[in-house]
Amino acid sequence: MAVHGAKDFTKFTAQLPLITGHKQPVQDLDFSPFHENCLATASADGTLKIWMIPEGGLTGNVTDCDADLKGHSKKVMHMKWHPTSEFTLGSVSMDGCVKIWDV
Repeated sequence: MAVHGAKDFTKFTAQLPLITGHKQPVQDLDFSPFHENCLATASADGTLKIWMIPEGGLTGNVTDCDADLKGHSKKVMHMKWHPTSEFTLGSVSMDGCVKIWDV
């Protein structure tokens, strides 16, 4: 019996490059509003990492970050680039701290 409007879905098996530098899951990420290839990630491992994505995009998996920001003692839940201060990043953690980073 055919279902009206049913689609035939297939599994997508492409090998996509990954950024895999954190020891625990990524909780948040944000691209810099000033540098479109600069990505910041926040993780349950208590760190933030800065990644410079090559102009042509990723060609393979990346494990080494360009900057490793350590200062929180627990899971970093949220982070955000400042919208008008080029190298400023804010983060908030389960340790009850809000940190402002000058990267």
